[in-house]
Amino acid sequence: MTSMEPFFDQCASASESCNSAFVEPEEYYQLLLGWRKMVRVDHGGSDVCGLMDPHSGKQYLIKRRRLLQE
Repeated sequence: MTSMEPFFDQCASASESCNSAFVEPEEYYQLLLGWRKMVRVDHGGSDVCGLMDPHSGKQYLIKRRRLLQE
C-alpha cells in the first residue's frame, strides 16, 4: 500500500460525496506543478491519472493517453 492509497480509499468509499472532474492536459499540469497540495490518486488499471486536493476531496482526472499527446 502506498501513502496515496488511503486518500483514494477514503474518497472512493464515499463516492457520492466525492467530487471528480476530467480536465484538460494544461490544467492537469498546472495542478501538478502548482503551489496547492495535491495527492496522486491514479485509478489502477483504468488508464486514468488523478490528482486530489486532500482538503476538499475534489479529484482532477485525465486519461493517460491525453497526457502523452501533449
